[in-house]
Amino acid sequence: MQGSLAPPLILRQWVEAGPCPDLEVGNEVFSPGDDSCGTLGRDEIAQRDIPAHPRLVEYLDDWVAVADLRSSDYLFPAFDAKGTIQTKRPLTRGDVLRMVKRRLLRAGIPPVFSNHSFRATGITEFLANGGSLETAQQLANHADSRTTKLYDRRATRLELEEIVRIRY
Repeated sequence: MQGSLAPPLILRQWVEAGPCPDLEVGNEVFSPGDDSCGTLGRDEIAQRDIPAHPRLVEYLDDWVAVADLRSSDYLFPAFDAKGTIQTKRPLTRGDVLRMVKRRLLRAGIPPVFSNHSFRATGITEFLANGGSLETAQQLANHADSRTTKLYDRRATRLELEEIVRIRY
């Protein structure tokens, strides 16, 4: 069941994880089945709503149903060592890091990546799909666009179209 958490956590990680861990299922930020749910979290410092991708809302609705979460349960609850949901304690960043590391090892990938790696991936994908640097900066909650540029990995990607230009 923990694997069901992966898509929303990955999508959420690249924005900023501040308001996420202690969200309850029935709070004003996320209510299952509410098609108008367009807020991923509330950034209390910047006083702004962070919009949610419709697919993320779909994943979260599915997660709440599969996990059988109630309105007073944490949206991202912790798990015990056996994988049983512990609705009285929210998932922490450390819990997510351990989950990511376990999955990397299971996939045969060296565990050099972390939760924060998804930030670079998300920003890079957003920019590669035509998103603006200014919007990426806002989503990542960076004060300076130079910080956001540090997460842009497009320049280090080798595309197949470029590789086939090599003539033998």
